[in-house]
Amino acid sequence: MGRHILIAAAAATARALAPRTARRGASVRGTATRATAAPVEVEEKFAVPEDLEARVAALGGTKKGAVAFSDEYYDTADLTLTTRDVWLRRRDGAWELKVPHEGVRRASGGETTAFREIEDEAAIAAELAEMGVAFPEGVEAFAAFDTTREKYRGRGKIFVGFPSRRRRRRSDAGKIIFASSSFGRRYVLGAVGVDVDAASYGHAVMELEVMTDGSKTAVADARRLIAAAAADLGCGALPADAGGKLETYLKRFCPAHAKAVGLLPR
Repeated sequence: MGRHILIAAAAATARALAPRTARRGASVRGTATRATAAPVEVEEKFAVPEDLEARVAALGGTKKGAVAFSDEYYDTADLTLTTRDVWLRRRDGAWELKVPHEGVRRASGGETTAFREIEDEAAIAAELAEMGVAFPEGVEAFAAFDTTREKYRGRGKIFVGFPSRRRRRRSDAGKIIFASSSFGRRYVLGAVGVDVDAASYGHAVMELEVMTDGSKTAVADARRLIAAAAADLGCGALPADAGGKLETYLKRFCPAHAKAVGLLPR
């Protein structure tokens, strides 16, 4: 039997907490508020282009290799987190909580495009306590699967037109410039994370992501960066019956969770 349906053993390890290492380097910064102190990941998911490696190379980028990791997702018996589009997972033994940044839950199965990412265990416990969830004793595993991730990163500057942007400005990160011409947007492909994930249950998805400080300006900039990178890389929409790794897993193996967030009809 595949690992992705062997949940009981994962549930028994819920109390084995492990430290989280620092993550991705590229980010977009603006003016953050106290409510958005945790990093905010802005992400979109796409079907994998057949000629992705060639397109990345044409943009001055390269394939950086592959990594493998294991995810376990947790919730309460009455799906307190799932129904809020809040996702508690352990990746290779390290806890992470993903909370919708904009405070608006949608039926996404984790596909909301902007999440606060909380990795400190004390902060996770405090956040979950506000939802009435005891951590870790109040949660149990409902999903588990392995992923092999191919990582692509860019070099050099790419020019993309955003005619609605006329002011000249440089972000705190020093990587984004807005000028007054119609082709006034310059971005470094390396500012956008390009990952291709192949899950152990037979699903592949491409993720474009930018880490931000959570300010409205930074999140908006990140979305424009992702849209520009997606166009240049020839990204296509995911099939209607699929989605990201977790969304697709829920549809296939966790119908109660999928129905709870509207991914399947009740």
